[in-house]
Amino acid sequence: MEDLESPTPSLSTASWEVEAGGPLRHVRAIDPAQGELRELRRSLDLHQSLLHQLQDPGFAPGMVDFPRQLLVRFDVPTSGDEGELRWERLDVVLADAAVLTVEPRPMPLVERARARFLHREHPGGLDRFLSVLAEEVVEEFGAKWSALRKELQGGETSTPKASASALGTLGKAHADLVELRRGLQPALECFAQLSRGNSQRLGKVATAELRAWHDRLKGLCGSVEQLHEHFTGLSEQAGARGTELSAESPEVIEAAIALGERRLHRMTVAHSVTAFIGGLAVSFGAVAMSWTAGPWTHVLNQSQAHLLGSLAFPIGFIILIVGKGELFTENFFVPVTGVMGGRGKVRDLLVLWSSTLGFNLVGAVVFAFLISRPGVLADGARSFLVELVKEKVFVPLPVAFMKAIFAGWLMTMLTWLLLAARGQGSRMLIIWMMGFLISAGHFNHVVISAAEVFMGMGLGAPITVGQWARLNFLPALLGNLVGGIVFVTLLGYVQAHSLRRSERKQKAGSRHQQA
Repeated sequence: MEDLESPTPSLSTASWEVEAGGPLRHVRAIDPAQGELRELRRSLDLHQSLLHQLQDPGFAPGMVDFPRQLLVRFDVPTSGDEGELRWERLDVVLADAAVLTVEPRPMPLVERARARFLHREHPGGLDRFLSVLAEEVVEEFGAKWSALRKELQGGETSTPKASASALGTLGKAHADLVELRRGLQPALECFAQLSRGNSQRLGKVATAELRAWHDRLKGLCGSVEQLHEHFTGLSEQAGARGTELSAESPEVIEAAIALGERRLHRMTVAHSVTAFIGGLAVSFGAVAMSWTAGPWTHVLNQSQAHLLGSLAFPIGFIILIVGKGELFTENFFVPVTGVMGGRGKVRDLLVLWSSTLGFNLVGAVVFAFLISRPGVLADGARSFLVELVKEKVFVPLPVAFMKAIFAGWLMTMLTWLLLAARGQGSRMLIIWMMGFLISAGHFNHVVISAAEVFMGMGLGAPITVGQWARLNFLPALLGNLVGGIVFVTLLGYVQAHSLRRSERKQKAGSRHQQA
């Protein structure tokens, strides 16, 4: 066995060869550019569709069989700059007489796997190298689990005097445990695929080894689930005692970055379906408001009836959030922090925004068509909605823009507060509070206003699509962006990093004094 020079020096690669029934090579690509991937395709004779999968960050962990080739993607748990749990993808390609690993940065587990494979008395084929890599991935999960378990159990046994600071540490560790639990599920599915032995590239020995790693990972999932349930119960008890209302801003930003990374790399189809559901769900808020306010319009004036209806408007938000729909403005915080934290690209964010906004509007159009059919809404509710949308559209552009700033501000703050809040009761109160403020203040939310306008148009309101686009949609879009990103996301990000820097300086000063 000997190390060889890379046949493609323009790539950040390393190659080696082992005599085991024929020459084998390991080609290692570190954050390759598209041109370098094309060069790899030519040198290794990779399938064109496989190359597209390598370049697709939305490709979830799993196994894909190609003619004469196999692609496996692992999500590997690592630690960020501030110790937070994050994920890095590792792509492994088994081709003819060569195995390719593609990494965003040099991963120590690849070095360890190569060393272990080379030092075997009978290394075996490339499928056995995949098995060794898979074992190293399981070891990474196990190491993260052991560290989190120790930190959580240590925090649980803290003394009462240290309970305030210990609870903060416990909250961060529990957030990492939740993230580890989330990442274990797709990893388990990936290992289940590998252990079935359905690929011709995997021999019986490698399949048996992969099945063992799958069983070990499954046991780890059970242990993580038990500890998660235990500490979720403790967190709810702590919230009930009032010891801590919410997480600190650095914890919120760390959780947002981790969630943002997963949302940015989600497939566009998933964005679209979730956004379509969101457009349908949030429309129920306007219907609930019209049903509540409509019967009172003959007793109260429009403003008074609107305020009464605003009490029911948050029903749409509850359906949206509990039902796992998604609004365009929800993506002003979590995915943006993911990009700011280096977990995604601006291009990914723009794709997410455009698909979410587009399918929010499609959902709103479908809902408006259905709800405006004759006999569905009572006369009072119909007349209330028609008057409401006229007030929304026929306002001066500066007023529409300023109202949109507040709507974006409140919606993005809602996302922040839901990440920070402890306990389901406080979350439901936050949802109701923000929904009421947006409705009662006549604030201009780009999707909610569009849903109301589409319903009003279906019910006969004298508004054209051009008037809606010019007088409501554009100022709402721009104002929501300013309100959400500037007044919540950027300020919160700066606040969190300032607090983290201050904590690091204090710790460094304490260590210096102790020394």
